[in-house]
Amino acid sequence: MLISEDDYRTFVLLSLPIKGGHHVNAAVLGIGSGAAVVRRLETGTLSHKPMFHADSNGSAHMRHMGRKLKSGLRTTSLLLMDELMPHTWSGAEAETPILRPKLWGKPPSFETIKPRADEGVLPRHANAHHLLSLPMAMYPTRELAQSPLFRIRTEMLPKEEQISLSYARAKAIVKSYGCTAKDITELSPKFWKLHLDPIWSVDGAAGTLCTIQLNLCAGTLCRFASKSAPWVQETLQKVLSFEYCGQYCVTEVGHGLDAFHMETTATLLDNGEFELHTPSEAGAKFMPPTAPMGDPTIAVVFAKTMVNGESHGIKPFLVPINDGVHMHKGVTCKVLPHRGGSRHINHSLTSFNKVRLPYTSLLCEIDKPQDPRTAFFKALSSVAIGTMAIGSLGVPALQVASYIAARYSLRRKVIDTFTGKASPIINFRTQKTPVLTALAQSFVMQAFQEATAKVFTHTKDIRVCHAVGAIMKIVMMQHGQAANLGLSDRCGAQGLFSVNQLTTTFCDMRGTAIAEGDTLALSIKLASELLLGRYSLPPSSDPTSLLAQHEQGLLEEYRGLLKTIGHHRSADFDRLILPECLALVQAIGHRMAYDAAVAKGVEKYILDLYVASCLKLDPSWYVEKLSIPRSQIREMEALAVDAVFPHLEDLLGRLGVEPYITAPIVSDENWAEFVKSIPPLVAPEEKVAEPVPVSEAPPAKPFISIKFKQAMEVLVYVGLPVFMFATISFV
Repeated sequence: MLISEDDYRTFVLLSLPIKGGHHVNAAVLGIGSGAAVVRRLETGTLSHKPMFHADSNGSAHMRHMGRKLKSGLRTTSLLLMDELMPHTWSGAEAETPILRPKLWGKPPSFETIKPRADEGVLPRHANAHHLLSLPMAMYPTRELAQSPLFRIRTEMLPKEEQISLSYARAKAIVKSYGCTAKDITELSPKFWKLHLDPIWSVDGAAGTLCTIQLNLCAGTLCRFASKSAPWVQETLQKVLSFEYCGQYCVTEVGHGLDAFHMETTATLLDNGEFELHTPSEAGAKFMPPTAPMGDPTIAVVFAKTMVNGESHGIKPFLVPINDGVHMHKGVTCKVLPHRGGSRHINHSLTSFNKVRLPYTSLLCEIDKPQDPRTAFFKALSSVAIGTMAIGSLGVPALQVASYIAARYSLRRKVIDTFTGKASPIINFRTQKTPVLTALAQSFVMQAFQEATAKVFTHTKDIRVCHAVGAIMKIVMMQHGQAANLGLSDRCGAQGLFSVNQLTTTFCDMRGTAIAEGDTLALSIKLASELLLGRYSLPPSSDPTSLLAQHEQGLLEEYRGLLKTIGHHRSADFDRLILPECLALVQAIGHRMAYDAAVAKGVEKYILDLYVASCLKLDPSWYVEKLSIPRSQIREMEALAVDAVFPHLEDLLGRLGVEPYITAPIVSDENWAEFVKSIPPLVAPEEKVAEPVPVSEAPPAKPFISIKFKQAMEVLVYVGLPVFMFATISFV
């Protein structure tokens, strides 16, 4: 009996060293929440017998399962794992030895347990001669993504129901991570992991709500809570647990990126209170979702603080917005129309009409700063962190897009008119190249994010921290947007439908590129500072690489041009340098990403394809400066594609995003199930009794109409008391 990889959700290929200088190919199979089993890999299939078994001493021995190697398979030290997640288990027919530590931080003891082949994750961390870990093993949302809460097809629901569902999902995600104030202030691995989670591809609106909740709102409160009133500290805890919905109000509709010149004022009154006021329509806060959604909403609101008629700078205030049902007195919310393409969210215009606030609502000192602009941007530190945090969303965007497009391209077949045989469209170079390019970019971008997080967390120069975070976001958005748009085109008409995830992810990425630092504005600021020599970035680990030469060549070119211009605020700087800033920063990011991937040990065939994809973005420079003709660049890409293609199935498995795929086009079974779920329109004489469509269920606000059984399961996953879901209508 042979068990194919389809019987398990994930596996990792590795090469284990054994005595005699030989290696054996094996696979780590995910078959439960935190356990793993090692199996011998035989020509694309997996032996039903384990390679390792455990004895009473806890040592692992390899058993011969297939054809013999020249030296035979002898006892080998356990190089596979040094850390596994704790686990409890039940089920299955036959016992299979599983390596599982009983306690953290101690040498593992092993026991035989009964696995279930229909569930599981991989070890959170592994240490072998050659092991490529799966992202899915890292994320606590894997089971959540397959719960009824995330398997409801939002495309079939009215707008109001979609919004309510996204709030419920956001709350469930926040609860699954359980981030503390320490996680946010210290930028813990859990914090970064949250922003790499593939669950954002299932519901981008939920992702937006989560990052506003934890990074912007809670992140700001964390900085000031220890010196604030007890009610502020209590509010922080309720934001972290999502008992309160937290928002962040800085940008004004009439000022956009020029937030330093905002109009909203907070005037200190004689009785010690503040009066928060929006003096004009241009001063309305744009576009945090502040409409009542069942839970009380609070917001960190930035306003120009006036004391005795004098401005003391822009400062943050903690402001109650609504009680979950009604807006608070003096606070006006105007829900904006849907922004188009992305998941629905109730973006709003929010204004304040002489709202009275206690003095303790001020989150910082009231003193007038010596440098108001510097003090303002320091108070906005959560935005700088958010630049990198939401930039990290480019990783799951690339992973999910490449997985969906690859599976569709493997499934979709055309008849070869020459042979008369069916052939998958992945065999066409025009299909193969964009799919494999996005796939390669996903692995390189993950390495880039990990390296950038280390720099961001440990570098003392705050300018360098912000620079590397901005560079990472700019490159992530470049690759992520291009991949989702291009791959949706490669899926034909089916790629246009939001149900297949690609178009919604692309639109979500457009919003991400603007939020918490518009990529163009970031690139102009960053490139100007680098060209002026105000600080420098970490140098390349390989200055001879093509991407490093490209980076240095552009820097030298524009620095030389700047010398002829004279001043960076001149008209010539605007005319000659500003239009090139985005491309310059992207070139820097390509080099940094390549260096990070090399340092992580990403395979050469992946690196070669990534480099080729970057060369195509500026071929004229390579022709002009390095004498690499366009034909050679095309050949480099072709050879790289040929090298990656045989590894396609392996790479797709390593992505670990299958539980997060809701697109029906990835398989015949998913497509058939999707079509079956669509109510048919037939002639009256052919009509049969059918359930009442969701859209015709008795309305309730907030709108969520799902079946009773699903609703009960939703309650379990969200962890809310039943009365919170009193407005759900059951059909």
